[in-house]
Amino acid sequence: MDDSKKVVLVIDDEHVNRKILASFLSEYYIVYEFENGKEGIDFIRKNCRTVSAVLLDLCMPVMDGYEFLNVINNKSEWKNIPIIVTTGLDGIENERKALDFGAWDYVRKPYDSDIVRARLKNAIYRSQLSAFNELKYMAEYDTLTGLYNKKKFYDTSKNILTHNSDKRFVFIRLDVDRFQLVNSFFGNNEGDKLLTYISKALKKFYSVLPYCTFGRIESDIFGICHVYDESNILRKIADIRNMLSTYNPEYDIVPNLGLYVIEDNNLPMETIYNRATLAANYSKGNYVKFYTFYNEKMSKNLIREQEIINDMKGAIESNQFDLYFQPKYSLQSSKPYGAEALVRWFHPVKGMIMPGEFIPVFEKNGFISKLDYFVWERACQYLRKWIDEGRSPYPISVNVSRVNMYNSKIVDIIKGLVDKYNLAPSL
Repeated sequence: MDDSKKVVLVIDDEHVNRKILASFLSEYYIVYEFENGKEGIDFIRKNCRTVSAVLLDLCMPVMDGYEFLNVINNKSEWKNIPIIVTTGLDGIENERKALDFGAWDYVRKPYDSDIVRARLKNAIYRSQLSAFNELKYMAEYDTLTGLYNKKKFYDTSKNILTHNSDKRFVFIRLDVDRFQLVNSFFGNNEGDKLLTYISKALKKFYSVLPYCTFGRIESDIFGICHVYDESNILRKIADIRNMLSTYNPEYDIVPNLGLYVIEDNNLPMETIYNRATLAANYSKGNYVKFYTFYNEKMSKNLIREQEIINDMKGAIESNQFDLYFQPKYSLQSSKPYGAEALVRWFHPVKGMIMPGEFIPVFEKNGFISKLDYFVWERACQYLRKWIDEGRSPYPISVNVSRVNMYNSKIVDIIKGLVDKYNLAPSL
């Protein structure tokens, strides 16, 4: 048996009919014969990827042709298997009914071998073409929204940029602020509905623009690339904001947009996207200013942040942090009343790094929890030192980051430090 041949099923309760079909098909195909629809379904269930077509009789015991067609069409993974009805039933109504049930073609008995082979060949070709187009669609389009997926969007955008070097373009990164809360409050189905709604709006706003492409990059992140029109860009942004504000009266959906006016059309798409993302990070969580244009300072800040991240891990172990104490005075007596502990970073190469530079970075990456604990313990150590020297120190105030305010063990942690250094809680 030639394994390169395509597999065709012949399903007919009449033995002679099966043998007639097999006689002029076996030269070109691997033919399997079954005497009712159930046997054919059982075979397809185990071998659906190898079946190229089915020649099907309508009138059979156990499971007739119509039942067979109904089962096939209710299985999405079987829908590309072409079914050709071969029947002796006369009348246009039988043909119409078979086609309505999902048959691909209709051949009447007695068989003309040339016609059967030709229609079978055409049906298999259509099936392969349909499968190819389906795979191509899945490779290029997002299945939820119907927009270009990330790769296709990038490829199309790059092609437009490359072939229009005389034009200036803008790349827009769009996402929904606190999108996960939409899923949490209303469920994933509502989140999917919102994404579909956004995709329809993007088609409405941007399909009419020349030299424009758009797609879904991932999750709730969409990308748009079109010719930059300074006089029109803000109106388009306002349209997006208005579109989302009317989506659900129970929840105010706020977009977050980062825009990069592309300076060099030959830049890699990832670079273009990253710059738009940097801009988007600056307007994240800002209800009023929900969009930001990229500028070079953002890249410099990102590099600076990364330098801080690279240096932070060993900074505590090597004692690069220390405390300054800012005095607090009593308004009644005008005398010292205590102090606030302020942390400073003394970098061995870069010198003093001010809190305004490193605290926001630590808050974003979670390192702030370790720094908080360092400050609390160092304050306790100073208090213990002063008491051991016979002094009577005033209370020291310490800061608690927002991250640690969500720590359910924060009271135990601070109490543990007070007990460790044998301090009065009032200090």
